[in-house]
Amino acid sequence: MINQPTMRMIQRRKELLGRRGLKKQERDYAIDNVIVTTSAGNKFNGEDKSQGRMTSALLATAVLGKTEEEWKMADGTIKLISIEELKEALALSILEVGRLIKGE
Repeated sequence: MINQPTMRMIQRRKELLGRRGLKKQERDYAIDNVIVTTSAGNKFNGEDKSQGRMTSALLATAVLGKTEEEWKMADGTIKLISIEELKEALALSILEVGRLIKGE
């Protein structure tokens, strides 16, 4: 959900850039603020930077043979999560960003 100050900013930019520019800005804003919820109910940040962190963490845990890792959730709390849940969060994030890029 987009908050009121952001909506006012978008409205102003809409006036300045026209509809095409606004649509791209709205999409970019949504992509930069992706949050996904896993089947366990945990919420993960899912934008590009977080996807990179997830990928790196999955590689490192595979090398070290770990099955759990502490992770900072979308609300800022730290939780011990399974590597399987981290894989799910990464997959959901990738699919959500793809959906936004396609304009669905």
